[in-house]
Amino acid sequence: MADNEILKDAELDKVVGGSGIETMALMNRLQVEGLAKFKTPLVAGNEAAAAKELQSFLENVVDNNHRQGFHPFAGCQIHYDDKPNLYSGFLLTGNDQHIGADNVIEILRNIK
Repeated sequence: MADNEILKDAELDKVVGGSGIETMALMNRLQVEGLAKFKTPLVAGNEAAAAKELQSFLENVVDNNHRQGFHPFAGCQIHYDDKPNLYSGFLLTGNDQHIGADNVIEILRNIK
């Protein structure tokens, strides 16, 4: 493959669906693990609705096990286009951190 044929990560995300696919994949994982139940059908064409529903779900998660009334996903930004998803702005550590989908699942497991 020639150098001019290599896609940059951002270009690849656009080709495979970017954050819309990531959003629906995370929603599917959450449902399979019994951590959430969503109304939006997780199929192509529903990326915007899925992003809105996942953001609402995450913003409403409350961790009363570690800190009473703490919202671990406060400040999350869920997208359906080529913008990256930001799952958390402020975690249990009190540090401003950005985490991945695996961390979202782990946090939810620890809360439930």
